[in-house]
Amino acid sequence: MFPDQKLAFIVLGNANDNNLSGGLTGKLVGLFLEKKNDTVAPAKITVSYHPANAVLNKYTGNHKWGGGEVAITQDKGVLMFRYSGENAYPTVALSDSVFLLEAANKTVTFHTNKNGVVNAFTFRDKPAKRFMIYKTPPGELPQYTGVYYSPELEAQYRVYVKDRKLFIHHFRRGDFELSSNTKDEFTGDIGTLAFYRDAKGISGFKLSGGRVRNIRFNKLKELPIN
Repeated sequence: MFPDQKLAFIVLGNANDNNLSGGLTGKLVGLFLEKKNDTVAPAKITVSYHPANAVLNKYTGNHKWGGGEVAITQDKGVLMFRYSGENAYPTVALSDSVFLLEAANKTVTFHTNKNGVVNAFTFRDKPAKRFMIYKTPPGELPQYTGVYYSPELEAQYRVYVKDRKLFIHHFRRGDFELSSNTKDEFTGDIGTLAFYRDAKGISGFKLSGGRVRNIRFNKLKELPIN
């Protein structure tokens, strides 16, 4: 937003695999503003508070939130916030337990249990709980392979094993590696896949991500994908 020029730009997209909010938006601004205004940018909150690395390390880990997962990591003294299928975004420390996620203009507040262990946080008034990642043995990965179809989206994915790792393929979007986090659940750049079973075994999965929740894909007989 550029209040002095009474000008604002809104960038919309149905995926984050583009550069709309980065370089392309900057070029768009340049088309409408004179050169003297090229350096104008929205004000950012600057905070001189910097928690110790030992404090930040207590918050790193994986959490269930809003139908998906959030991975909290540390990068050179900055706590990073990454939701399922999205990029990692930096936070600004407001205190030892409260951090501002500038990309959303919302705070992340961490909580400790009675033993002093950080096991949850609150974001957008929704609680999140930490969980330990479950490592699926490579020998169990073939049970998840197959072709899956969503009648709702009329979309088809193929899950396969390569080099003792699980991948998912779409003819247009390409291939995504999947990492297990809990039993029958995997996460990758595509989002979170929660596999479900019937009496015969794996019968489908529910796909959740930044903009979708529990899209059901039913397992089909193995078919070639063009």
